[in-house]
Amino acid sequence: TLLVSATDILQFLLVIVYVYAAIGCTLFGGLLYQGNDDLEGTEYNELKYFAFNFNDMLSGCALWFVNMLCEYGAPFADGVHEALSPNSKMFWLLFPMFYFSVVILAFELVSAFTIETFVALTGEQPESEDEEKLAEHEQEEVKLTGLEKLAYDLREDK
Repeated sequence: TLLVSATDILQFLLVIVYVYAAIGCTLFGGLLYQGNDDLEGTEYNELKYFAFNFNDMLSGCALWFVNMLCEYGAPFADGVHEALSPNSKMFWLLFPMFYFSVVILAFELVSAFTIETFVALTGEQPESEDEEKLAEHEQEEVKLTGLEKLAYDLREDK
């Protein structure tokens, strides 16, 4: 069950990253490239992050994956903001939306997964002394065989 749970979480995150990459390629494809005059003086250009762009799906997935692992990447959002035309400047808000919807959600999923795994590995502990005695009684019954069980049952009936 541990592997199945981990697989489900990873598939969910990959689908989300893929959807955001498709949106990013549609909105920002071809804007982030070396030599773009709009990117001059931006942190995106200074850090040479040109491998992380939306020119293809693989690069878009890589950009979102880096954002997911390294928290909010301001150079990416600033680069997109500067490269966009003046009447479409709002689209850079996709970056904070990704952070709040995916990174925070991923943290919650991993936390829940960790707790679920811990509970599964430790097993349930008896909550009271009565439950402990009942568990011990059941273990004793399992150990008894044949005549011992018959003698034990007769003794319990009296």
